[in-house]
Amino acid sequence: MTQCFERKTDISLTRYEILQILAKKERVLQGELQKVLKIDQGAVTRHLKILEEKHYVTRERNPQNNREVYVQISPAGQAIIQGCQTNKKAVLEQFYQGINDAQKAELITVLGIIYQNITTMD
Repeated sequence: MTQCFERKTDISLTRYEILQILAKKERVLQGELQKVLKIDQGAVTRHLKILEEKHYVTRERNPQNNREVYVQISPAGQAIIQGCQTNKKAVLEQFYQGINDAQKAELITVLGIIYQNITTMD
């Protein structure tokens, strides 16, 4: 599914998630992104570097605390979010092609049970 999303949108699911988080807030500390995404600091830095190279985000150091980096979505990043939303809808329609509403509801129920089983594993 993630590979299909990347092919259709030309952006990884994690980077898309970063852009979504940034679209909801004006500025976010890079450390906050790490906590929300539950990935290590190096991974966040690599993703942000790619997003910055594509001009989807801007980063700037906090003048009061040089160790903190603020991240903000750019207008180009906002445009990518809009395009991804459209592509996401088309991809989901393809995924569910030939599946009726009752089958979708059953699938959601089964996936919910699997999710609960995974989250309560020791």
